[in-house]
Amino acid sequence: MRFILDFGFWILGCPPGRKTRLPGKVWDSRPRLLSHALLLSVVLSTAAWGDCFLAPEPFGTATAPFMTGNGRLTVGVDASGRISVCRWPRPSDANQVCVQASTETAAESEYGLAWGMGLSDGTVCLGDAPWKVTQEYDGDAPTRIRTRFELPGASVAASQTVFVCPERDVLVVQLTLQDASIAQPIYWLADFSPCTRQVPEWPAANDVFATLKDFAAYTPDHGRTMIHFRPRNPGIEEWSEAEHLAEQPAATTAPQWSSFDEGVWIAYGSPNEVLGFQCGEEGTVTSAFKQASEGKLDNASAVVGSCDSALALRPLKRGNVASVKIMVALGENAQKTSENLSAALRRGYDALLQETDDYWNKRLSGATLPAVNDNPLLFACKRDLVTLLQSTDPRSGAIVRSSVRGSLLALDWVRDGAWTTFALDRAGYHDMAEQHTLFYAGAFRELEKRGKPYGSMPAGLFTNGVEGVPHMVLDADAVAWTLGSFWRHGTFLDGTARRTYLASAWNRLAGAADFLAAWTDGRTRQPLYSFDYELCRDGPSQDRLLTTYMGMDAALRMAQALTLPPPEEWARRKRELDALIRFHCVDKSGRWNSDATLPFWQPEIAETELPSWAASVERRLDEADRSGSPDMAALCETALVWQGQPEKLARLRPHLGELDITRGGGSDALAAAQHFIAASIIYAPPKIP
Repeated sequence: MRFILDFGFWILGCPPGRKTRLPGKVWDSRPRLLSHALLLSVVLSTAAWGDCFLAPEPFGTATAPFMTGNGRLTVGVDASGRISVCRWPRPSDANQVCVQASTETAAESEYGLAWGMGLSDGTVCLGDAPWKVTQEYDGDAPTRIRTRFELPGASVAASQTVFVCPERDVLVVQLTLQDASIAQPIYWLADFSPCTRQVPEWPAANDVFATLKDFAAYTPDHGRTMIHFRPRNPGIEEWSEAEHLAEQPAATTAPQWSSFDEGVWIAYGSPNEVLGFQCGEEGTVTSAFKQASEGKLDNASAVVGSCDSALALRPLKRGNVASVKIMVALGENAQKTSENLSAALRRGYDALLQETDDYWNKRLSGATLPAVNDNPLLFACKRDLVTLLQSTDPRSGAIVRSSVRGSLLALDWVRDGAWTTFALDRAGYHDMAEQHTLFYAGAFRELEKRGKPYGSMPAGLFTNGVEGVPHMVLDADAVAWTLGSFWRHGTFLDGTARRTYLASAWNRLAGAADFLAAWTDGRTRQPLYSFDYELCRDGPSQDRLLTTYMGMDAALRMAQALTLPPPEEWARRKRELDALIRFHCVDKSGRWNSDATLPFWQPEIAETELPSWAASVERRLDEADRSGSPDMAALCETALVWQGQPEKLARLRPHLGELDITRGGGSDALAAAQHFIAASIIYAPPKIP
């Protein structure tokens, strides 16, 4: 409650707003629009908003979904084995499946995509109690999700394999039954909720408003193909037309259904024999989930509104093992989606699996991995890189924090971007790292608007570049981190390539440096207030002295690399910050007042007379030794400070071994980046003389 009240007061302008003068302009933050207050009050009522600002641990909880994807289609499998996340066509776009609690029947205890199996007490969803579920990543390139189901006290076991094809937007699911005599049929239950709307500055909107999702579901061929879809902007004419078609015989309406406008189209089918199908309305007697729980589908061919669907499939038996398969294709219209599904079904499960393994093995073969003969650690480092690659939109280069752990984390959070870019550079993926920084260059604000100062940037972005966080969340540190990231990436390039890269974005970088230099309290010369994620409101921060210094220092170094004369304000601001850091952050004995570090900037600070962070990281490591619970961020920062000191880095190896990056799904790009950075430093390949 205090969190909500504090944030509410902040929205309404308490404490009083700030006013600062940027070059030739005035920006005043005191006025707060009522519309934004109402907007955020709704957002705060959602769990997704809390997930963002309560700063989740790097590895998340034990129930965080496992992830597979290709940068366009991203799928998450939760701890019960259900597919609870399906984002398309970008990693930050809306979840195209519905997952929510229900108490009506066991089969409706949670929606999503799941298997149903008939047992003595009725049809139950795999993964629901009392099933015992275990999960892991499978394959040399850890992109397949393997889920094992066991029924305690009975000889019933099953195994599910889930993967996304890397070069086609197709999800493949196989369920293998260890006892071919299990009662038939096996049900595939699907609650797709296609969504075509993106609300700027409010990523949780699609979680709040059901009217933004779902439209119609139908089958054009008696269950061989099941289709859910939503046009881009359905109006009253589209809804009326769909309702009219749903009342007609399915055999005569397939062309009319496929003529609806582009949007989100989802088609699924199976190579197994179809024994029954249902397009139903959620929460009614026609619901496919409800009918499956009762062991019979009505074969309804179309429905409009809040739709679910199901197939009853005959398992294919080979000896004492049986299997069922489902393939799901996504596209922007009926024709492309159906063709995509048909092509996948023709290729077959084994061929698609081989294609997927070959693709990812090739992608990882060119990476610079830690020099260690430790298969579990190498597997974890490969998973780090897969997480980063699957979290990247290949068109824009944006990297989301996590596609499968809530809408607020399915954004590219700018202050995290320095670490993900750095990890890509250390892995040898320099082109991807560069594309990521240039995505940020396009986010710097070029026009002065209320609440959006010139040279600032959004705290979080959708992967298509649209602002993903309310603009009153002004994160000055994000600007500093981005400037530092540009310089850091430049150090991986040779002289000519570095100058070409920096010159391509220099005008925007200069604007960002102007913003940092001007974001100054006229009385104290400290950086002005900026958003504090722990307090969920604007506030001061001594750490901001360090980040702002990093940003100004990076801007001056980039100007020097381009042989351009920087504005005098930049050099003066850097000198001011140097003095402020010595006064506020360093005690009389010459040690840092706190254990807060900025080792990302380690090579540059080593050139100053500021103290080393060695003592600070020693204290943090000693605390980790005593607590027995290593912290990923602290481990990464310590490795950066001790870089080039093999005897000290050896102390970190046991801590690195205690961290399992795949725990809780291993779907956090920031945690993956920090784990890979730490491992690549601790086990750095020997330098060739």
